Formats: sequence, structure tokens, C-alpha cells
Amino acid sequence: KNMMGSLTEVWKIGNAYRTKRGLPELDLSNWLRSPETLEYVKVVEDDLNFKSVFSTDLEIYYCLDK
Repeated sequence: KNMMGSLTEVWKIGNAYRTKRGLPELDLSNWLRSPETLEYVKVVEDDLNFKSVFSTDLEIYYCLDK
């Protein structure tokens, strides 16, 4: 069995906490396309010296030929 888990489930838990605190829920697809997320991906790729995704200003395209 895989212990990886689901990003969607983690996202739902985070939104439940936000709702309890009176904050609006966040949308996962908007977060994945945010400039902050893209910048984070670029920093991690540079740090690891490994390109795991191709990122643009709008989206992240996962590399299929790893």
C-alpha cells in the first residue's frame, strides 16, 4: 500500500480549517497556477538541479518522460 496520500484530501482538510476560522475556501486549480507556486517550483528545481516539471507563467506541465 502506498503512503503517499492525496493532495485533494489535504486541500479539503485545509479548507475545513479555513472555514472554521471564518476564512474563504481556496481553489486548488488557482493555487497551482499562482505566481508564488510557480516560483516555488522553479526554486526547488534549481536547488535539486532537476527539472521535474516544465513551468510557464500560466501553468505547470508535468514531464512525462522522466
